[in-house]
Amino acid sequence: MSQKPPKYQLEQYYNFWIRGLETTDIAQEMNVSPEYIKQHEAVFFEFCRQTARIELQESLAGNKEVVKIELSPKRKKILIDLYSSGFPLNRIADYLNVPTITITEFWFKDDPTLKIQCEAAATKSDHDVLKALKKRAIGFRFKSKSVTTTKIKSTIVSTVETERIQVITPSVNAQILWLINRLGWVTGNEGLPKSADAEKTEYDIHEKLYDEDAID
Repeated sequence: MSQKPPKYQLEQYYNFWIRGLETTDIAQEMNVSPEYIKQHEAVFFEFCRQTARIELQESLAGNKEVVKIELSPKRKKILIDLYSSGFPLNRIADYLNVPTITITEFWFKDDPTLKIQCEAAATKSDHDVLKALKKRAIGFRFKSKSVTTTKIKSTIVSTVETERIQVITPSVNAQILWLINRLGWVTGNEGLPKSADAEKTEYDIHEKLYDEDAID
């Protein structure tokens, strides 16, 4: 079993880590191989987590100057990506191995546009999902191509390209999800969506279909 990194290396790693350096850069600064860092990644990770929390507590108590963990481009990208995917800030902080207050009280306040970027990315993600859900609910068509070749021995004598229109039929489950989102429907005990206007909506639809299909 390999020995754990000595304390001076843990402290070295932490000092580079709070500045937002990547693993390869930290390894170079510490004069060790990236493989060494990766081998002891869990130890470095936990040391940074504990040290950051201790220093934050001391700074909040007024016993030490605030040590800010730098928002590197990589950390910023991860923060925005996870936020747009619906992760709560405490989970994002755990993933980034920083205290939650680092995000809320330092990164968001140091860069007022950061939270706006996070919220805009989340809105775009929601919109993308709704577009995909609507497309699946109503069904769609798309073109596909296939190429068939005819060979005599090893020589290609003909090539035929065929273009087809493929149809994806509407999905009832996607329709229900879409209507829950758009009309505020909820699922009743019998498993069908219901709302205050559900019966009226259903009646109007049947009435419309009857009028359109009526035979004089």
